[in-house]
Amino acid sequence: VGTSPWSMVCWIQTDDTGTIREIAGQFAGTFRGPLLRYQPTVGGLYLQWFNNSNVNFQAIYGPALTAGVWYFVAGTYDPAELKMRLRVNNAAVELSGLMTGTFLESAAAFALGQRGGTGGSFGTYWDGGIDEFGIWSRALTSAELDILYNSGAGLAYPFTTSTPAMLHAAQRAAFA
Repeated sequence: VGTSPWSMVCWIQTDDTGTIREIAGQFAGTFRGPLLRYQPTVGGLYLQWFNNSNVNFQAIYGPALTAGVWYFVAGTYDPAELKMRLRVNNAAVELSGLMTGTFLESAAAFALGQRGGTGGSFGTYWDGGIDEFGIWSRALTSAELDILYNSGAGLAYPFTTSTPAMLHAAQRAAFA
């Protein structure tokens, strides 16, 4: 994912609300990049990134989840502002913490549905569903996230002419 602009967007549902579970990101020992996880000890959804001293640089604590319910989740990063953003069901979640330092550029592999690791030492697997996961090499705008959320109905990739009529050509071009 790196220190360039990015967006991670997906629909999730969990079967386990009492255990730390990884949704997506880079986390392997001290090689920690952006990470989206469910962590009940901090209240629920959690988007974090570590600094060059390997401590939280930014952390956004989202809401607790209800088992079996689908949620639209979007994490974005804009390097011009040095700021991450989290949206859950298309509602903005305020930044919970801003630390000093610079974002850590992680050498860890990107993992979906589990924590990355070496030698099998990690593996907190996501217990539930992850659907329509996408990564963009830019921070998607609120308007673009509105389109993907689609009033809670979601919008499936690919964004083509067969996409619902509400997504007109200019909107499709925004995702190209």
